[in-house]
Amino acid sequence: MKLRFSQVLILASLPVVALFTMGCAEIQIEDIVENPPDVNPYYDSDGDGISTAVEVNPPNSYLSLDTTVWDNNLCVAHGSPNNGWLEKPYNIVDQGTGYYRYNTEADTDDWGTLELIYMIEAAGREWHSHNMNAAKFGINDLSYGDLSTMTFGGPWPNSDHWSHQNGLDVDVRYVRKDGNPIGLNIEDNPQDYDTAATSTLFNRFIRNGRVDIIIADTANLGNISWSGIIHDDDHDDHFHLRIIDPDGTENKRGGKTMRGNTDEN
Repeated sequence: MKLRFSQVLILASLPVVALFTMGCAEIQIEDIVENPPDVNPYYDSDGDGISTAVEVNPPNSYLSLDTTVWDNNLCVAHGSPNNGWLEKPYNIVDQGTGYYRYNTEADTDDWGTLELIYMIEAAGREWHSHNMNAAKFGINDLSYGDLSTMTFGGPWPNSDHWSHQNGLDVDVRYVRKDGNPIGLNIEDNPQDYDTAATSTLFNRFIRNGRVDIIIADTANLGNISWSGIIHDDDHDDHFHLRIIDPDGTENKRGGKTMRGNTDEN
């Protein structure tokens, strides 16, 4: 069958059209949207450093976050962990990839700076990715918040958590060998303590956040050479982690979150 010249011309032009179309699509994705290189639509659909889970978390509706456009991080950690408060904080979801929150009282002690929440979420994703059969790690006691009065941070009512006042601190359970999502006192039940996994968890946090200090009972805990660990016998049922104040002493915000290691898997 012979083809007319016009038909030959159309067929010959198809690869060019296809390449042009692909080029347009590439331009639309890479040059116009301009997402940061570490964006993963699974956890951050709009690439603003605020996870989709946080953006759709009902307690955070007061911030009017949007999963399709860039939201600036306006959270400010005022004062110090022992004498401070939070402006425009974020509420972390109770069940996330790789972690769970172990307090059953909703939306009370789970408020923090975006950097603290980002570190927990990023460590959780790494924990899940590299330990597919491992249980989630348990977190609790960020900073206190009351949505009814719109007050966040400061001293805790009826509590001894005086160093969790401005969204920089979180308590984390030691890892159990049996994987059960329950507490563990490593002095009372050392046979249940997975020291290797706990060391790995320390490193996950350090990799993914600007960690200031970790307060822990470090007995029998090896494979950690980081200088910011403080030994404390009283921390036998959890370790305490604090990040560096992300907005500094001037308490100024208005842009995207500072991040730790973004080489996530």
